[in-house]
Amino acid sequence: MQPFIPQNGIGKLLRFMITACFLGVLLYPLISLTDFSLPDFSATDEDLNEAIIQEQLRGQVETQVNDVLTEKANEVLKSYRLSVKKAVAKVDIDDDGSISISQVQIHLDARNLENQTTVLQVLRKHFGESVVIVDG
Repeated sequence: MQPFIPQNGIGKLLRFMITACFLGVLLYPLISLTDFSLPDFSATDEDLNEAIIQEQLRGQVETQVNDVLTEKANEVLKSYRLSVKKAVAKVDIDDDGSISISQVQIHLDARNLENQTTVLQVLRKHFGESVVIVDG
């Protein structure tokens, strides 16, 4: 068969294709002896998947809200030369997708603990009465 196939790039491609076909013909009976089937993906629990997605979404929203609140609180307190370590919001996501914040917990570092009354007053003026100072 070598004399019929040219030695250039097309010849190499043709030899590869003939070899692949030959291997396919030899291996087909072996493959057909085994049960080769794809898993049944329709049997997954959709409610479980939805709950996992909702929890991941909730975690992402809480992280983003906390980051923004911490940044905004430090921006507001900057003129008083005060800062917060972190702000943590209690976030509720309703079935219709609306987000509500029921409380904002402010964590202060040791340097700002003595000024917690000032921090609380300033932040309540900007964020509302739901702001509370927690230890650490």
